[in-house]
Amino acid sequence: MTYRRQELLVISNLMMGNTLTRALRKSRQSDVTRLALVGVLTTAIFILDLFFSLGFAIWILYLFPIWLTLRPHWQRLSIFHAS
Repeated sequence: MTYRRQELLVISNLMMGNTLTRALRKSRQSDVTRLALVGVLTTAIFILDLFFSLGFAIWILYLFPIWLTLRPHWQRLSIFHAS
């Protein structure tokens, strides 16, 4: 394998793998706290969603945690969270 091919392989592995880890390394402590808050909020909305019957527009509440992750340096995390 040539050096250039090895270099491209490493770059593609970095781009495809551990996106969450790389994004969290660059973040500050407040960003990690906000990400934990988003996780707790999403879980709380999911539990509320289980208790409400069909016909209620609970799904709209799921947009709020996604909106919280739409910071410029969190673009990959918002896609990760939305999926």
